[in-house]
Amino acid sequence: MGYVLREGRILSAAEREMKPIELVKEFPRSPVAEGRYLADGLFYFNRENPGVVVRGIRGIAINLAPPTTYAWAAYFLGLVVLMTWMGSMAR
Repeated sequence: MGYVLREGRILSAAEREMKPIELVKEFPRSPVAEGRYLADGLFYFNRENPGVVVRGIRGIAINLAPPTTYAWAAYFLGLVVLMTWMGSMAR
């Protein structure tokens, strides 16, 4: 018990001496991606932008132009179908 109390005092003294870390540089926000927005800003279409998820008008937007978007959509759709099938087999 004495060891724990002594270490606690040492740690609290060190905590009082330390100053909180200050953020030296703030990173600028990424600009709103240029392109055509659909469904009130939820979807975005720009072939020149390779990003699937980009900063949009009202938060984030899903870029429908790159083929990787459709690969991810197929993956998640397959996952939903697999979970549905496994749920029906468990009954």
